[in-house]
Amino acid sequence: MKIKFCLVYLTMIFAVTANPVHASSSNNNDFKENAKGMTDEQKAVRMEQLKQRAEEIKSMDKSQLSTEDRKNLREEAKDMRKEARSMRGVYISIAGLIIIILLLIIIL
Repeated sequence: MKIKFCLVYLTMIFAVTANPVHASSSNNNDFKENAKGMTDEQKAVRMEQLKQRAEEIKSMDKSQLSTEDRKNLREEAKDMRKEARSMRGVYISIAGLIIIILLLIIIL
């Protein structure tokens, strides 16, 4: 009985003191804010710049780089991916479109 009480007590303490870590989406919001202020031509130019930089990173000889440099390249590539995703518009899949149409038909 005492052991069971101690286990429950320890579980409660761990549950209360645990600090969940959430990924910050501030960078993603920054990319979205920047994309909103751009014209279509500016978006096309920026996408081309991102594609060129991605090709440069792919063609690099990464075996000669230090671990910190490789980590920085990965972070840069991840940020470029996020920026490219934020420049795309919102797309609705065919299945989603069909569901929306069916719901409108049922409601109206």
